[in-house]
Amino acid sequence: MKFFILILTLLAFPGMAAPVSALAPLDTSSPRSLLMGYLAIATDIYTQGGRTIKAYRESGRLYMTPEERETIYKIKNEAFKLAPAIDLSILPAITREESERRIMIQLKEVLDRVALPPENEIPDARMMKEQGKTRWQIPGTEIAIQQIESGPRKGDYLFASDSLERLPAMYELAKTLPYVNTSTQNWYERQVQYPIGLMFATAKIIPSRLILNDLTIASSKISILNQPLWRWVGIFLLAGLVGAIARSLLRLSARLQESRPDPLGYFTLIRPLTVVILSAVSAKILGDVLRVSDAVFLTVIPTLWGLFFVSLSWLFWNLGDVIAEAIIASERMIKGSINSQLTRFLMRLITFCMVVATLVIGGQSLGLPAYSIIASIGVGGLAVALAAQHTLANLLASLIIMFEKPFVIGSRVNVGGQAGTVSSVGFRSTQIQADGGAIISIPNDKVISGPIEADNSRPQNHISATLRVPPVTPVESMRRFVQQTRDHLAASPMVQPASINVGVSALTGEGVDIHLEFILTGPFGDRVAERKNEILLELLELGAKSGILGGGDAVVRRN
Repeated sequence: MKFFILILTLLAFPGMAAPVSALAPLDTSSPRSLLMGYLAIATDIYTQGGRTIKAYRESGRLYMTPEERETIYKIKNEAFKLAPAIDLSILPAITREESERRIMIQLKEVLDRVALPPENEIPDARMMKEQGKTRWQIPGTEIAIQQIESGPRKGDYLFASDSLERLPAMYELAKTLPYVNTSTQNWYERQVQYPIGLMFATAKIIPSRLILNDLTIASSKISILNQPLWRWVGIFLLAGLVGAIARSLLRLSARLQESRPDPLGYFTLIRPLTVVILSAVSAKILGDVLRVSDAVFLTVIPTLWGLFFVSLSWLFWNLGDVIAEAIIASERMIKGSINSQLTRFLMRLITFCMVVATLVIGGQSLGLPAYSIIASIGVGGLAVALAAQHTLANLLASLIIMFEKPFVIGSRVNVGGQAGTVSSVGFRSTQIQADGGAIISIPNDKVISGPIEADNSRPQNHISATLRVPPVTPVESMRRFVQQTRDHLAASPMVQPASINVGVSALTGEGVDIHLEFILTGPFGDRVAERKNEILLELLELGAKSGILGGGDAVVRRN
């Protein structure tokens, strides 16, 4: 454990919460103030942490005291003062924080192996102005300090972004060179190889000395794809746990959809929500706790966040359907009616905008410019439009029907010589039930392109009624009655399946209202009332069998 003190002084861990430091920010007014301040703060972070950890190690205690943790967090917070010294705006947002931590330490490692010029030879603001320069390169290196010419940091001197892009390659070349300044010797190697992130993440649960024990130190020397052995163990354990949770939740979703009715589609949210949560949590654990590095970090972390944004879009899309169906159910609309289809369309339009916004934000976070994402969506949309002109024509025609409402469900119509009763209006076609019982599907663009003869008076074969049952009626009896009523109506040849709407509509002090709504198939002439009476009596018999009418207190109200 001889490296124990040096290891724990790595305090640049932005993923943890800590008190805000009151120390002054890094001076970026000139190359001299930037370089000297950067070196001083980095050295101070490394050495001050060692004193606190040394006291903890020599105490023999399992856990750090709250005061020791507070001290470490305050020192760690000073590391944030190094962040303004580097310009990482070119990096993707999702990897910027972790890359920032690594680059700050790599930069210190490279500078410690270079013979820097005396402080008075490093140009200050006055010298840069007199020389008419905005860029200064550290002698013997490719590292340059550049003055920012625009934006909120205008006038500040930062380590140039083009230098930072080449910094990992510079570090690989420099790490074999001897140290000129040994104040933070082997800092980056220990940052990458030792379980510092795991130690901090579990500091209040697992004693730090148990995380950094002889076994983990020894396993850190065994590396596969530049990842120490202990990290691969953590990666496989995390993958196994996430896989088990995902499999359990997906199987639960499938079972619920098979065994329970889900008219609103709530169960369709389980799968995308599972992927959203697990991908985000996995990315945070891999990046902030296990601290994967190099190619594994640059491959796995963006992939997980890309999966997060795609599954979040999937979740929004399904959520839009759920909300639309909930509105339709709450307003007791007939499922195939014009109003219900219009509700679905408007909700789908809203969710489409949310999906596009999510993909644009996600693309930007992954380093893809917003204009390229929007352009790709536009090109893809144009290609789809050209390949599906007839489908789009029907869609636009359906919107015209929905907004103008030349007829409603149950209306008698004659469209292009096809006469019958409107049974449903979809985004592609309108379905009409002929007098003989046959279902005729007419493309919507043909519906609006010709004359329409429609009788929009309230159809006589439209039934709407409310059954009020006593408040003491068992819930299971009401649930059984609702399901049996739906099944009975769906099985009846006299009822249009798409028009069936049965469910609890209101809870009052007088009882529970169960709303019934459906449309009879075909015209019955003078026998319409007889058919209505026949079906309602059948439903009352179902109520008696299910137990909700046993007390004789139920009331049937026609709407």
